[in-house]
Amino acid sequence: MLDIIEEIRHSLAQDLPGERAHQLMNIRGRLPASDALHLDPPPRNSAVMLILFPENNKWNLVLIQRPDYDGVHSGQIAFPGGKAEPGDADLLSTAMRESQEEIGINTDELIPVGSLSTVYIPPSNFLVHPFVSILPAKPNLIPDPREVQDIIYSPASQFIGDEKVQIYQVPMQQSGLIMKVPAYQLENHIVWGATAMILAEFMAVCGTILQKHEP
Repeated sequence: MLDIIEEIRHSLAQDLPGERAHQLMNIRGRLPASDALHLDPPPRNSAVMLILFPENNKWNLVLIQRPDYDGVHSGQIAFPGGKAEPGDADLLSTAMRESQEEIGINTDELIPVGSLSTVYIPPSNFLVHPFVSILPAKPNLIPDPREVQDIIYSPASQFIGDEKVQIYQVPMQQSGLIMKVPAYQLENHIVWGATAMILAEFMAVCGTILQKHEP
């Protein structure tokens, strides 16, 4: 366990591929995070937590499905997380607090190992700051039904390799138009947008390490 923690921590501390990695899953016309900083009004900060844990000789991820509601992220697959609040010490604290609120995780068990590049979400005008943590075992999670419809545990290998990316048609919540987007297939769901961009960068940086250290 210590070996993979240190290897991932070291890799995430290097220069990250950022928008180069995001491009694999990018939707045409999406504004890069670096350009979004100059918007008026400026984007709001949010943070999410990419959580890894070992089970069945694989490294697994914790993802959530948002509930169906009248909003831009209705029913989407995401990482636990949410908007920064004035009482948060920093954005890592935001990701920790939101993860505890949404999925009931014991944040004392999380081992933070680094962060990934920010991603801009145009429909909600959020800058998403992704953080990465490792758990020693599968967590016992309880979803908050107001914010989480389902908790999904997925092998990380599901997202390693460009061949895992396919083009799917998805309805745009605001316009009702159907758009073709690059996405990952996950059981009966597709993972696209900001979540897919975060996954693409993480796997570009750490996918080989996960395969090397299968538990």
